[in-house]
Amino acid sequence: MDLPKKIIGLVVVFGIINLVLWGAQELYYRGDTKKVNEIEVYLEGERLSIDALEAKINSEEAEIEQRENKLNRLKSLGYIDEYNAGVDNFNYLLSAYKRDLDNYNAKLTTYNTKVDEANTLIGKSGSRWYLIPIPFGGGTKSKLPSH
Repeated sequence: MDLPKKIIGLVVVFGIINLVLWGAQELYYRGDTKKVNEIEVYLEGERLSIDALEAKINSEEAEIEQRENKLNRLKSLGYIDEYNAGVDNFNYLLSAYKRDLDNYNAKLTTYNTKVDEANTLIGKSGSRWYLIPIPFGGGTKSKLPSH
């Protein structure tokens, strides 16, 4: 058998071995891969929810600041009845803001926990082993012709 045929044979054998090795690893990590995909879908939806909540909180902050300034002006001008009438509305808005902020922080904590979980699974199951032929030794040996 000549050298090119041997090389092609070795390439085919190592190709088959690597294909079997890769397939076995895919089967072994199938559950982890499925879980990572589920987490990624969850994170996409949750990211939209967090972004919407963040926009709402920013809007509430601006409204709170505006109402607080108005209440402070009323108080400084001596319009106590108008001030007192606006305090309940301000407090309601402030409590809604605090609820939304607590919800936002809880969502972020859950989101980050899921990201950590996905990263752990990816680190555990994301790499694959391959068999790569590396020649050993310091040269080739040839057969001596028999006599």
